[in-house]
Amino acid sequence: MKVSLMAAIEKIQGKASEKKEVFNELGVFLFYSDQEGDAWLLEATESDAVQLSRGGERLEVPIDENPETIEINFSHTFAIRDRQLFLTSYADKTETRFDRAPVQQIRAAVRRLYKRYPKEMLAQMHVESGGPEAEAE
Repeated sequence: MKVSLMAAIEKIQGKASEKKEVFNELGVFLFYSDQEGDAWLLEATESDAVQLSRGGERLEVPIDENPETIEINFSHTFAIRDRQLFLTSYADKTETRFDRAPVQQIRAAVRRLYKRYPKEMLAQMHVESGGPEAEAE
């Protein structure tokens, strides 16, 4: 999974540097880039998010990998309200609306995920760590 996750991150960062709109899914992870060169990684079960590119420039990916787990230090939570994507920062609790996000694709992917996997299986993909980080096996 970690090789696939890193490959997916590099792929979406590449599309963001080309300023191409792309949406991809990998298990519980959703990736998108927009025409302005911004790219985000969303984790569907916990509604966590982290920015991967800004204005076409790749950002450092806050991932700690070991043979058993992949820990991603997410910086935001996300929510879809009124057909718009809102991100809330863990650091200062500010909320930002993202007008260029592929909201319909995100919503459809989350629905598919919950239909495809039992809640028990989705719950096992995470380990509580006492902070905003989420771990995926």
